[in-house]
Amino acid sequence: MASLKYRVDVEQENEHGQFIGSARWMGGPTVARIRNCRCDDNVNRTAYVTGEPDTFFTLPARVNIGKQSLKGYLTVKDGLWEFHSQG
Repeated sequence: MASLKYRVDVEQENEHGQFIGSARWMGGPTVARIRNCRCDDNVNRTAYVTGEPDTFFTLPARVNIGKQSLKGYLTVKDGLWEFHSQG
């Protein structure tokens, strides 16, 4: 199962109905979880951040599908967070 890399201190809803959970750190808020994140199959799921950003545009993450944990990455465009699988 996917687990949080960072704790969730505050959660805010965006204009797309997604809930962005963030941890409060000295450098500013760090994204830890996205609820209602759009996946490749057009189903909304909860995505958990699993590490530091690997590029300027992507954030490594996992989603749970049943009892499986699918590895991939998060992107955001015009405020809409999307999960893309790596397999």
